[in-house]
This record gives sequence, C-alpha cells and structure tokens, in this order.
Amino acid sequence: MGKRDAEQSVISRCSRSGDVIEPMLMPQWYVRCSELAQRANNLVQEKAIELIPDRQRAVWNSWMSGIDDWCVSRQLWWGHRIPVYRVSWDGGEIGDMWVAAESEQQAQLKAVGKLGSEDKALAANLQCTIIQDEDVLDTWFSSGLLPLTAFNQPSVLAPARDMNATNQPSLSSVLETGQDILFFWVARMAMLCTYFAKVPPFSTVLLHPMVRDAQGRKMSKSLGNIIDPMDIINGAELSQLQKTLQNGHMTEQELDKGMRELKKLYPNGFQSFGADALRFTLLVYTQQTQQINMSLDTIRASYHFCNKLWNTFRFIHMHAANLGLDAGQACIADIDQNQMSVFDRALLSRLHAMLETYHQAMSTYRLAVAAETVREFVQRDLCDRYIEACKPALYGNCNVTNQVGD
Repeated sequence: MGKRDAEQSVISRCSRSGDVIEPMLMPQWYVRCSELAQRANNLVQEKAIELIPDRQRAVWNSWMSGIDDWCVSRQLWWGHRIPVYRVSWDGGEIGDMWVAAESEQQAQLKAVGKLGSEDKALAANLQCTIIQDEDVLDTWFSSGLLPLTAFNQPSVLAPARDMNATNQPSLSSVLETGQDILFFWVARMAMLCTYFAKVPPFSTVLLHPMVRDAQGRKMSKSLGNIIDPMDIINGAELSQLQKTLQNGHMTEQELDKGMRELKKLYPNGFQSFGADALRFTLLVYTQQTQQINMSLDTIRASYHFCNKLWNTFRFIHMHAANLGLDAGQACIADIDQNQMSVFDRALLSRLHAMLETYHQAMSTYRLAVAAETVREFVQRDLCDRYIEACKPALYGNCNVTNQVGD
C-alpha cells in the first residue's frame, strides 16, 4: 500500500453568518464596453468633459483603454430587473429565444420577428410562454442612468440623437464626487448617457479626495476610527461612540480591537462643532489632493472661526442698534467717501482684493483657496485690525481718525 499524506484544504466561510461559501456557476449578462469606453474616453481627451484636477485624465484613460466587458447580472432581491425575456413555444419544435425588450408584448413581437417563415407559421398555432430573467442590474449600472432620469428633457435629447456627442451641450454642468469612484460611477454615466442620449452627461467633473483619519488610514469599524458627520455636528460622548460600534456586525476580535482604538483616539468623545464648522473644514481640506486626513484639531479651528464670525455680526448689530440704525440696511447703504477714515478705506481696499481672489478661486474650483481667503480677511483685516481700531470711537474714547499715527 502506498503512503497516504493528509492534504490541507481551505473551506471559505461567511464572516457574518459562518455559512460555507460554495462557488456556483451561473449564466450572466454582460455589456460589451469597448465602443462605449472609446466614446467616453474621447469626451475627456477632447475636453468635452473636463476633469478637475487635471491629473485624473491619466487615470480615466487607463481605465477606458484596458476595459473588459461588464458583468451586469446580480442575484439579489432588490434592484432594477434586467429587461431580458426568455420566449418559448410549446412542443419543443422551436428553440427558446432570449430577447431584450421593454415589456412581455414587445418581447414576443421581437422573438417572432427573428423566426424564419416556417417557424412563424408554426408559432402562430402554439402557446407562447414569456419569462423575465430574475437577475437585477448591477448597482453601478442603475446609478449610471441618473443623468438620463434627472435631465430627460425631450427638448435637449431629441435634436442630439443624430449628431456628434462632442459637439453638443451636456445635460448638466458640474458633477462633484469622490475620485475613488471615477470609473465605477462617473465613467459609467458617461458611457450610458452618450449611448442613449448622444450627449455628455456633464461638462465638468470636480473630484474630491478620500476622507481618512488623522493618521491617513482608511476609516474602518475594526480600527475604531470612523468619524460620523452627525457626531461632529451634534457632539457625542465616548459611551455613545462605543454603543454605535457595538451595534455593527463585527466579530468579537474586531469589536475588542475597535473599542480599544476608539478609546485611544477619542477619549472624551466629540464636542458639538456644528454643521458650518464641518462644511468649512471640508472646503479647506480640498487642497489635500490625494486624501483628506480628517483631524479634530482642524475642525476645532474651523469652529473657532465660525464662532468669531458669529460674534462679529453680533458686535455690529449691537452697535448699530445703539446708534438707532438697522444693521442690514446700513450695510447696503451708499457710503459717503468724504466721511471715511483711513481705516475705512484700508478695509474696503482689502475687501476688494479678497473678493477678487475669492471669485477667481471659485471660478477655477479652488475651494480651499477661496475658503482661506475669506478666513484671512475676517480674522486679520476685519476683526484684528478694523474692529479693534474702531472700538475706542464706538465706546466714546476718541475719534478713529486720531489713531492714524498709532
């Protein structure tokens, strides 16, 4: 008898349920993407669709040039059912036929139209059975239809169907999304929209970086470093963060590791920073072109800026009321230049420079530059210089113009 060696094998199991995962071959529907990708790639190369930042064009070209056929079949209970039907006739003399159609009636007409003359005569006397495939479309396919469903205007689509897509206006102007789904969503929208509507779905794509933790790690429940935006806005104690983590579907080892990391990173939880501070922080972070390393210190700095802005408006309204003026009307009233002090003229000069930089930055989608320009003007020019210089006059100590030499 020969020697019998024990061979090790790996049995894949679901990490959630523990069930054995057994591969099963299933018929799948595919979309041939070579022509669709070429058309979408031309839109970017010819600047019909502008990608910001521009370096993403190389990423786009890499995806589009080496694209494979797209498997769109998903065996799920939810989603858009694939509009393909199996048409069969009793008796077995005519083979089953798969057709793509909008309805069972249209599927039957298409199937009969593909039959030969003899089979057509035979099919007229046979019972026809029509069954739609139970598979649903890939989520990214359904998402890729968004421009067609949101901007499906006959006045825009009808004249464009027989024209070159690159010469047509897009259905929308700017799409803002994450750079990690440039291919999965943005490219799919471009492919599907240019195929069905013959026009680009948008003219500009503004891509923001991935949001990660302060150490640059991808946010994960097992690492305990996930930052929920609602916790930033409303505030959350450590016990609340731990409870949220416990409600997730995690193994005991992952939960233990996540709880320890959570306590290490956020021992006191989050204070309530508000929505404005979070929004401003994300604007400032867009200058980190590869990834956003989300730090509570940066959010706290934005919170202090928003608080300073709020106190500034309270200060203005208080002193306007003391003078019997309406602050809102006073801000838009005509200014008598003869009554302006040196500080007034200096502030207006800085305001003009700030607005010029701001509008230029916004027109080129440099959101971080625009945000920092506003913050610098408010903190340095308005609060630290102008308001401080005005306080003596507002409180009746001296005239502002007497401080020119200070």
